Amino acid sequence: NKDQRMQALEAENKDLRQEVAKLQRLQLATRARVSFDMTDHDFSDYAKGKAFRSKEFALLGNDRFLFELYPKGDRYAKDGSCSLYIRKNGLPFGGMFRVTLDGTTKKLAGLWANHVVGQRGWMDFGP
Repeated sequence: NKDQRMQALEAENKDLRQEVAKLQRLQLATRARVSFDMTDHDFSDYAKGKAFRSKEFALLGNDRFLFELYPKGDRYAKDGSCSLYIRKNGLPFGGMFRVTLDGTTKKLAGLWANHVVGQRGWMDFGP
């Protein structure tokens, strides 16, 4: 009957709202942080356009990320500026990133498409 169907839909709606609230709480709890200490790495012999790549790392269950740092900038960077990119290989992923390098912090929204090797970042990150 119509009343029973309405009650069933209301109960299903309530269950779905509870599930959405649970997923939103999980999302807030799954913020990730990755850090690399490069203080012992000597970049003095790096020419403009030469990259240093971090080891691959995972964020929130998504692996195959890495940092690509050009200490003296990539070939398009302004002189005196370093370039920094986040690379992702494999499956699609999108996210918000906050990257700090030597006291300079920048934010980035990145979306990597399916089966595309891609990078998102800054050609002129800072000095």
